[in-house]
Amino acid sequence: NAEYVRTYPEEADAFTDWAWVEQRKQIEHLRASGSKEYGRLDPATIEQSNKEFERVRGRFEYTAPDGTKKMRRSWCALGVADRAAKVDYLDMYDLIYHVSSQIQHGTIGGLATQFELDKDPHRMFSRPSLKWAAPALVGGHRCLLKCVDTFCNIFAVEPTPSREQLAGDYHYAWIETDKYWGQPIR
Repeated sequence: NAEYVRTYPEEADAFTDWAWVEQRKQIEHLRASGSKEYGRLDPATIEQSNKEFERVRGRFEYTAPDGTKKMRRSWCALGVADRAAKVDYLDMYDLIYHVSSQIQHGTIGGLATQFELDKDPHRMFSRPSLKWAAPALVGGHRCLLKCVDTFCNIFAVEPTPSREQLAGDYHYAWIETDKYWGQPIR
């Protein structure tokens, strides 16, 4: 999102205003669920939140086919994949989003990641495992490099070591791993 907002600064207000929609949803959830936490909220905070939500709501509403007003599901009319494509981050999206979404949402593909077929093809393993450690670290490292790029582009600064050196370190750690591990990590 940061790189998308940097590239399309006209979207910045929508990005920040969406916080009021999220806060409204959280407060409404606490109220509707009868949570004790709702009773602990300062009425002035609720009032201010409602006021800010009403101020921004029109930006995020659309008219459904049946004529009713509905709230968008995100701060941006574009989905995550479309935003990633517009800022040339689709490779990161493809690397991280699909597998993590499958695991998080318990799709059949996500559930299949929990099997270790070489050990027992009929049993899911729930014990701690290093199976996803390398892909998670690769993705995290690449995301961090993208964050450094965005930060440098926003503030017109360069890090020490340079971005080129940081990218080289990534390449050395994850692409040319045979130098250290004896074989590439895939």
